[in-house]
Amino acid sequence: MAWEIGLSGKMWPILGELGRLYAERGEEEKAREVYEEAGVIILHLAEAIGEVALREGFSTAVAVQAILELAAF
Repeated sequence: MAWEIGLSGKMWPILGELGRLYAERGEEEKAREVYEEAGVIILHLAEAIGEVALREGFSTAVAVQAILELAAF
């Protein structure tokens, strides 16, 4: 998986889209699971950003906030 080979920055948006597709199909449990996985990745990435302004910019991005809300973080 992307996480295992160090591509977590690429993985969270893919999981976000997968969650959206599950939700559209009415598979709410699966959607919540992948949103939560994406949320965990986002939080780990944010923690790794050393520069405060960059971290805040990432953390407040619309796509990031949408996934965190859907993951209930």
